[in-house]
Amino acid sequence: MWELLVVIAIAVGVAGVGVLAQLQWETAFGFGQLLIAAGFLLGMPTGALYHVLLARALRRRAALPRGWYWQPIRLHGALLPDERIWVLFWCGAGATGFLLIVLGLLVVGVPLVAAILRG
Repeated sequence: MWELLVVIAIAVGVAGVGVLAQLQWETAFGFGQLLIAAGFLLGMPTGALYHVLLARALRRRAALPRGWYWQPIRLHGALLPDERIWVLFWCGAGATGFLLIVLGLLVVGVPLVAAILRG
């Protein structure tokens, strides 16, 4: 089943790059900027809130190791079930913001590279 999802994701990705390459780079640049801005507006505050909530939850039980912020996802297993709901919700919201930023960079970059290659 996972293999089918990987194949579908690759096919959609290749088709998406093909469609993006056909866009005028000026148009794509404006749309990409909007996606990047939306990603930062969503991802920065929610990512910060995620880190604060994770630290508070684990600090209560003295389960917050040194340098935890470099790999906070490793600490999700230490969360209690009632903490997990709130902390992981904000983790997902921050990750969504990051994905919007990456998508915006692709929307800007692919048509720009295609325009440069076309001359």
